[in-house]
Amino acid sequence: MARFDWHVRADLKPRNLELLVAIDDLRSLVKVAEYLNITQPAVSKSLGQLERSLEVQLFDRGPRGMVPTQYGECLVRHARALLTDYRKARDELAWLSSGGGGSVGVGALPAALPVLVPRAVSLLKRDAPTTTVVLREGTFENLMPDLQTGRLDLVAGTLPPAHLTPGIERRLLLQEDPIVLVSGSHHPLARRRSLEWKDLACYPWIVPPYGASMREPLNRLLAENGLEIPVDRVESVSFTANKTLLQESLSVGFFSRRIAEHYRELGLMAILPLEVTNLVGPVGVMWVAGKPLLPAAQAMLEALADVARHYGLAADAVDGPADSLSAGPPIRVRPAAAPAAIP
Repeated sequence: MARFDWHVRADLKPRNLELLVAIDDLRSLVKVAEYLNITQPAVSKSLGQLERSLEVQLFDRGPRGMVPTQYGECLVRHARALLTDYRKARDELAWLSSGGGGSVGVGALPAALPVLVPRAVSLLKRDAPTTTVVLREGTFENLMPDLQTGRLDLVAGTLPPAHLTPGIERRLLLQEDPIVLVSGSHHPLARRRSLEWKDLACYPWIVPPYGASMREPLNRLLAENGLEIPVDRVESVSFTANKTLLQESLSVGFFSRRIAEHYRELGLMAILPLEVTNLVGPVGVMWVAGKPLLPAAQAMLEALADVARHYGLAADAVDGPADSLSAGPPIRVRPAAAPAAIP
């Protein structure tokens, strides 16, 4: 215990923490050297010194690259947390000293793209132009681990049932987000005034992948109407890719009504006349409970709420006491123009 105590204090400085995380992420000493802008021998020397000091092997070298041992997994996990704390201290000092700055990591689930999150970012940047916003698009399964480890500060999108997110605080932004059936504006079905589910059988589909929150409700809906998800399909939650596929093929897919209406106004999408039931869910934002939000993250949270209020949606609804935010009094994001000017 004593030797670990001394070496952890002496050796786990920020540069070594960054080295451990980079090796875990990249699994290649060559790539780590390029990423950290140092030589490969310097990377090998630093790792070797750490392993000799702690008298444990941190990574196995094999055909799949550098794989952490149980000791490596332990140190990498804590290294990520410590680096996150360093970043938060830096960002909060920057915000306090300049009235802005710092960074916020935002994960965007499909329901929050492409309208809610981008417009909130625009609103935030008007009031705090020096704040860096790091956006990641993904599914619940790949964004939530990064939220829990501190790589992301917030995740916005369809809120899962509370029992699936222990230790997570949530703020409701939209009461519900109805789903509609869509196609490209050129699609033969786009000119129809009425449809039946069987009319879709001969066209390719774009559907959420297994694990996405909408997949199981969609399977049940189709079963109720005598259909299954077809073999000719693309499984995707990327709005950019899905929009392009709809424009360039005869595929049909499922979008949030608000997002579909946005694209329909641009002439890029058609909403097909077929009722889609039981595919709705509340949209909100999530963060780790018990950890104060940094000023930049707090400001982003308020920007998301402001955009939702602008569209006359469910405002100021919180799972729990109103405004029960971990970071203290809200930091208001003041748009430079009236709300109607939000692009």
